[in-house]
Amino acid sequence: MTLERFSTMSSSFQKSRQVRSPQASCAPLRRKYPPTVLRRRPTPRPLLSGRRKQVGRGVGIVGVSMALGINRPDFGSGRGGRRRMRRNALSSPSNPWEKLQLGQLSMLGRWYKAVARGPLAFVPMIVSQLAFIPLLYSYLTFNYMESVGFNIPKMFAAVFSSLGALSPKMALSLKHGVTWLLELPLESSSEAIWKVILQTVLPLVPILYFIVVVPFVDILMGRDSGQKVSSRTQGKAGEEEETEEYRLVLWAFGSIYVALLLMSAGAAASLPILSVLTVTVGMGFYGSILFAVSHELMHSNRASDKAFSLFLLSFLSYLHYDKSHKLIHHVRVATPDDPATGRRGQNVYSFIYRSVVENWAILQTMPINKWTKASWVAAPSTIAAAFWLLFGLKGAAVYLGSSLVSVLMLEIVNYIEHYGLERKPLGNGRYEQVSRAHSWNADWFFTNCHIINLQLHGEHHLDSKCPYNKLENIKDGPQLPAPYPAMILLSLVPPLWFRVMDARLDQFSAEQGGGAGGDAGASAM
Repeated sequence: MTLERFSTMSSSFQKSRQVRSPQASCAPLRRKYPPTVLRRRPTPRPLLSGRRKQVGRGVGIVGVSMALGINRPDFGSGRGGRRRMRRNALSSPSNPWEKLQLGQLSMLGRWYKAVARGPLAFVPMIVSQLAFIPLLYSYLTFNYMESVGFNIPKMFAAVFSSLGALSPKMALSLKHGVTWLLELPLESSSEAIWKVILQTVLPLVPILYFIVVVPFVDILMGRDSGQKVSSRTQGKAGEEEETEEYRLVLWAFGSIYVALLLMSAGAAASLPILSVLTVTVGMGFYGSILFAVSHELMHSNRASDKAFSLFLLSFLSYLHYDKSHKLIHHVRVATPDDPATGRRGQNVYSFIYRSVVENWAILQTMPINKWTKASWVAAPSTIAAAFWLLFGLKGAAVYLGSSLVSVLMLEIVNYIEHYGLERKPLGNGRYEQVSRAHSWNADWFFTNCHIINLQLHGEHHLDSKCPYNKLENIKDGPQLPAPYPAMILLSLVPPLWFRVMDARLDQFSAEQGGGAGGDAGASAM
């Protein structure tokens, strides 16, 4: 290569390295594309930093809202920005419950399902019931633990006495208040006071278990969409035997609940009022699961199951639920005429009032036997009177108060199951058939093991006679962003609920072509 040729190539290379101004470099593009195309959007910030922080914040309402990706970054204006924002609200990378896809179990979940086959998968709901017994009779539990050298009240008393030494006056004032609340003499020892404090708090442990532990285990176990067993491969005899085993779970839970209610009412007579309140709330939590059990039994074809369902509903003071659920909810679901369907923009508190009051009012106008209507009031009144005679006023308060808590929990779940979903009107007061698009679904495995697959709600409205063990998740139907325990917490804060669920409604509506339609199905009562 000659020297002249080398100098020519060097000069041309230097010219190509010259940096032009942004205006000069973009001039050809500006002639070809409008300015909005070239505008740079801000880079979205990460929602949360790290899986460890996500799980750690998920124990309270604020933690649940953060885990579901409520604090979303600004994606800019325009259709593209809004589309990305909606997609992020639905499947946020910061949502720990959606790390796994629909129907995807983790290794732990697959191991549990392989070990706890069939009805054994629902053993946790029975075990959580039986765990209430040592919590209810915690004074016996403490006495036994003390006999083996483990005195928990004494340990608490020692810790807080050392803290009280820092401010004796404040410690004395606190002791006055606590002994008054717990109806104890002022001269009671610190150990005796702490024994009663723990006895008051422990009945609330099952609620913490369901709200905190169960959804956390859902993250670890993953999701299971269910799998129907083919009658061809199983055979009619095998199918009936399997059904009996799953029915045993329902009857066991219902029987244990009635026994626990009687035990709680009997123990309440000797408890302070504050302890009676916590026992009542704890029993109300079990009553909310009992609603799922009685709901399953009322849809059974067996007369014994239906009778047992009515028996259980009488212990929940909500006997008319059998008629309102089958004659109103299943017929009118996802329409403005159904009080048990939450409308978009309606908060859970106004929904509870509307559902309770309007369902009762509608039933009064229906041609139902007058003796059946009378039993809705007579049966709970008779049970309350019996509890009063057997266990005193506190015992009757446990029965009525736990029923109230159970009903409130039932209506919150009703609110979650159909919020904002609507069937298209066809004119003349008629609506399209119920389809897979009219119920929210959730397939988190561990929660479903505690509530007999209640989260697989879509298929229940397509086939109400399908037993709970054969329900499947409708994967192309609307999906909740988290299991029921987290959604219950979220619903208690309407602004956070609307921000998450309205975005999910918009996305599902867009996927359905602007409507909530789907493959039509029957809504059998």
